[in-house]
Amino acid sequence: MCNTNMSVPTDGAVTTSQIPASEQETLVRPKPLQQMLGPS
Repeated sequence: MCNTNMSVPTDGAVTTSQIPASEQETLVRPKPLQQMLGPS
């Protein structure tokens, strides 16, 4: 599991680079914000 923890930061960085900006905002912003935007 220690090896996994070391691999996570690297994999996360690579994944973030591959993810489009629009999807990055969705992942960064929690669902509560989406719920606030939905009703309004």
